[in-house]
Formats: sequence, structure tokens, C-alpha cells
Amino acid sequence: MIKKGSIDSDKISVKSIFELWFRIPEYQRPYRWGREQIETFLEDVSQAATLNPAGEYFLGSFVYQKKAGTRSPVSFDENDLLDGQQRLTTLMLLFAVIRDLTDNQTRKDTCQKFIYQQANPDLRIPERFRIFFETRDGARDFLETFVKKQDATCNAEAIKAEAARSDDVTVKSMAEAIQTMTSFFSSPEAPSIDTFFPFLLNNVLMVYVATEDFEDAFQLFTILNNRGLPLSQSDILKAWNLGVLQNDLDRKRYSQFWEDTESEFGEHFDRFLSYIRMLLLKDKARLSLLKEFEDRIYGNDNRSKRPLLSKGLETLKLIEKHRENYGTLFSGKNQSLEMDWKFDNLILIMANSLPSTDWIPPLLAYFDKYEFKSIYEFLVMLDRKFSGDWVAGETPTTRIENMAAIITAIEKSASIDSLLSSNIFAFDHESFLSNVQGDVYGRKFARYLLFKLDFYYSSSEGPYHLPETISIEHIAPQNPSTDSQWHKNFSEQDREEWTHKIGNLILMGRGKNSSLGRLDFEDKMKKYFVKNIQTNPNSLRIWANFDQWTLNDLRKNHSMVIERIRKEYDINV
Repeated sequence: MIKKGSIDSDKISVKSIFELWFRIPEYQRPYRWGREQIETFLEDVSQAATLNPAGEYFLGSFVYQKKAGTRSPVSFDENDLLDGQQRLTTLMLLFAVIRDLTDNQTRKDTCQKFIYQQANPDLRIPERFRIFFETRDGARDFLETFVKKQDATCNAEAIKAEAARSDDVTVKSMAEAIQTMTSFFSSPEAPSIDTFFPFLLNNVLMVYVATEDFEDAFQLFTILNNRGLPLSQSDILKAWNLGVLQNDLDRKRYSQFWEDTESEFGEHFDRFLSYIRMLLLKDKARLSLLKEFEDRIYGNDNRSKRPLLSKGLETLKLIEKHRENYGTLFSGKNQSLEMDWKFDNLILIMANSLPSTDWIPPLLAYFDKYEFKSIYEFLVMLDRKFSGDWVAGETPTTRIENMAAIITAIEKSASIDSLLSSNIFAFDHESFLSNVQGDVYGRKFARYLLFKLDFYYSSSEGPYHLPETISIEHIAPQNPSTDSQWHKNFSEQDREEWTHKIGNLILMGRGKNSSLGRLDFEDKMKKYFVKNIQTNPNSLRIWANFDQWTLNDLRKNHSMVIERIRKEYDINV
């Protein structure tokens, strides 16, 4: 028995673990173990059972908070599983598979006891699974259909169909786990269940860490993250904020919201949360995302000042608002702004070609205050500033500071006109032009400038489609053959001066082909470019206006391109 206020820890066998009852709290991430992890686990246990049947196999650790459950008129002990969900859920699914594969009735009964408890009102025993998923209806339904009853895991086709139908990550992973386990024990090389199962129950051990105190439980959750166990910073933020909610409906609602948002952003979820941090602090991050929230936003490093944000509903509602705004802005469905596709096309190019996403927080700040009013004009100004600083050679730190200044200007602005006419969007025109007019091939910003030229020369009557693969191609090649027209049209000095300038470059929607790239202009246009530039308006403009490519043609195009960029960036020379 754990004493109140104490933290208990010891090693425990699998059979003893599954005499306890666990709840997967709202703040936990989905079940995600895949085929490779499960096969590795099964092979390791099989090898240990065969080579050292009297030895012990250490599976890892789990953390739980002991508490009472009240899902029925009967009160019962139940433990919030803070860490270890992946392993314990895998074990419960494994019991179901072994139950359905074995002919030993005693073993079937043992497995069933570790999976599910039949209700007995006379004894006041509630019906429940050994592991209960608090807010995941999909997981509970899957367990009810494909795990609870004997022989349920044998219905392979139905399990596959359910995995294909469901959008729930936990359901898909559980289905794959059952299929992987069934396949493992059905193979000719499979270990005997008579050997494997007793070893699993008695010799496979885990270390538990447990407490009854709510705050201690979350502190353990945080400490484990800092020691490198597989919890993300967003998991801890989730725990902090869901943990302080008193209303069960709020906890369920925002747990589902968090899980949906995490699924939407995937590995970039922490990046999205960093946008929230930027909107609140308006400066470059000095610490990890978690410490920034803990110390600077929630005010743990300065108790004398009012926190910028409170844990719980205030934080969750703010994240929810900006997630919705982000989804609207990046939906690709904003053509109703009386600007055709310009907004969606520009934001697509910015999102895929700028060196970072530090420009997104100012866009979120603007939309939060002014919504769609003059938003395209703002996006153009924001792009000019961010890409202008980048091309001009400003450091990443300076670019971040400038974005923070724009957020501040938005919050302080009295009107859109006063914001857009302020000098907050100014950048170094001289350095920008110098870099654009020089050799740009090989520079990091070359691809972006070429995308922008495609954008400038497009009709904006339809969506812009970024090719899966894109390359920068020289019109006049870098290394022409000695008998080609290029040698007649360009001297060695001409090639050295003009080959890598933007007027001689276009984007191609496929990888380079060096042999075709050396063709003369007419042959190149027929055999190479014409078939591959349908989505590149800048390239189409060149083939429509030039029937040859001499030094004068290249110079003319270069001047046209520079003039268009200068105009679009509002640079007066």
C-alpha cells in the first residue's frame, strides 16, 4: 500500500502488474507501437525464454498515480497510467492473441482474467477492462469487439477492415499489433507458447514508480521526460493544462482536441506551440519550449509578476483559437477574398520555400486582430520584409527579432492603414538588390526567388501546384560542348559573368539531366523544356518571347526579371 504523500518504487512481474487496474488519462498520447517494435519485443522475450529460462528479462518502467474510480455505482481502485502505456497495452493485446491461439483452457482463463473482468453485482464487482482508455471511444469499441471475447482476435479480415476504416491512430496501431502477434506465433520458427507464456508472466519484469499525490505524479511525468524517455514537450504541456481542469467534460473535450491537433501537425506540433510562445513573448526563444512556458509564460521564474497566461482553460482556449485560425489561413480555400488564388498561392510558396516559419506568428497575430481585412496586402508586406531580410543577408536572430517587432506593431496598431504604412516592414534595399543582381545560383534564396517569379507571371486564376521534385536549370549551360551554338553565342568571359545570374535560370519540375542540359537552345526548347515547364509561368514566358538565347537575350531577360522583382518589392532606384 502506498502511503499518502510518498513515492514508491520496486520491480514487479507481468503477472503482478495485471492484478492491478489502469486508466489511460486524457493527457496521454495515442497507442503507437508498430510492427517493428512488437516483433523486436516478441523476439527478445522468446530468446530470453529459450536461452535462459530461469533468468529475468527487464521490459522497462511505468509510472502511475493510485486513485479511486467511480465509473459505476461501485467504487474501486484504479491507477492513472502516466508512463508505460505502450508496453502495458501491448501486453494486454498479447494476452488476447495467446488466449485465442492456445488449446489450454487454464491458460485461456488466465489470459482472460488479465484482459477483462465480468461484472458481478452481488459481489459489487464492476465490469471493466484491465486497461481503460478514458477519452478514446474508438479504442474502447475496438477492445469490446476484437479483444474482449474469446476468439475475437481470430477475425483477421474484420480487424483489417476496421483499421482501414478508422482514422483513430490507436485503433490502427492495435489492429496492426494483433496481426503482427498472430503472424509471429503462427510462423514455423515461432517459440512454443508453453515456454513463452510462463516466462512472460513470471520472469519478465518492470520497475514501477507510484504515488497517490496528484502533483507528485505530474512531477514524475516531467522528470522522466527530462531523462530522455519518449515523451515530447507537448506531452508535458498537455499534462500541465489538462491536469488542472476540474470539469470532467472539459478534460475530455480538450484531451480530444489536443490529440486531434497533435495528429494534424504530427512531428511539427511542438513548432506550432512555439508560434503561441512567440505571440505571447514576442522575442527569440532563450530556453526549451517547455521551460519558456514554465518560466516565462506561466511565471515560475518571477512570482512577483502576473503570469502572461494561466494553466488550464485559458491556455487551451488560446491554443484552440490559433489552431483554428492556422487551419483557415493554410487551408488553400481562401479564393473568396476577391483576389482569386493570390493569397493561397503566395502562402503556399512561402510555407515551402522560405528558410524558416518565423513569419507565421505575425500572420496569426494579424488574423486574430483584423481577420481577412486587407490580409493579402499584409501577407505581401510580411513576405517582402522576411524574404527581403533573408536575401539581404540578415542573420536568423535579426529576422526573428524583426518578426517579433511586427507582432508588437500589430497589437499596438490603431488601424490597418497605419500598420501597413509604418516603417516596420523596411529592409536593406541596397544589399537585397546587390545580391539579386549578382550570381544567385548556389545561393539558398535562388529557389525562392524563382518561385516568386513564377508567382508574379502567373494569372492567379487557379491554384499553384508545387512539383514533388524541383530543380534549378541553366538556360545557357554551365559547361557547353565545344561544337555547340553556345560557344558561338557566349565567350568564356561572358559565361563566367552571366551563367549563374537569375536571368539565365528557371525552375524545372524534375531532376536535372546534364546531357540534355547542354543542348542548343532550339533543341533544348523542343526536347527538354517545353515538356517540363507547364507549371512554371516564368519559364513559359521565356519560351514565348525568345526564339534564341544570345548574350543580348540573356541580358534583356535579366533586366526584365530584376525590374519585376524591384517593382514587386517596392524598391525605387
